[in-house]
Amino acid sequence: MTTGTSSATFTLVPTNVAAAPSLNSIDVVMTAAGNTSLGTSRVFGVSAVGDVVGGADVSLSGNTSWWTWGANAITLLSPYFSTDQGSGVLSRFFFYNSGAAVSYSASCKTETGVTATAGSAATGTLIANGTTHILAKDVCSFSSGIRGSVVFTINSPTTQVRGLYSLGFNGNNNNMLPLVRPYNTNTDE
Repeated sequence: MTTGTSSATFTLVPTNVAAAPSLNSIDVVMTAAGNTSLGTSRVFGVSAVGDVVGGADVSLSGNTSWWTWGANAITLLSPYFSTDQGSGVLSRFFFYNSGAAVSYSASCKTETGVTATAGSAATGTLIANGTTHILAKDVCSFSSGIRGSVVFTINSPTTQVRGLYSLGFNGNNNNMLPLVRPYNTNTDE
């Protein structure tokens, strides 16, 4: 099912339906498209209409909250980060976790013609009730250049983890950019 689809149609042939008064079970499977947010919950409802051959259709009462999927992870992203390892350059991610230790994974994105390779810190754990810092160069490397973007998927409740990207130069300005929560109302402002 896609975001814009509110219903799906299934066709049953008469040989799939046992004679009355037997019960008939129909398994419904929904496969994630792989491109929807983790940061919002979903509620699925079911109802049915039996298209009876040679008779009137039969409506089956539905269940508006047949399956509720709660948000079980969040995403935090930075549209830019640098893996610069020059003298005096500090390029890091900081995460504050106010709850139990949680796992994370990072996916680096690149410009056209550049590929990213996951580094030693592409997956890991954010410590409980504290701050975890991760060196940007350990998240990924690039086939060309030193810049890209990154999406962190963190297995925690929405309000538990905050993050920022820090690019600092020894003796000069430090830039700190909050990581963006891209879905629904999960934004840091």
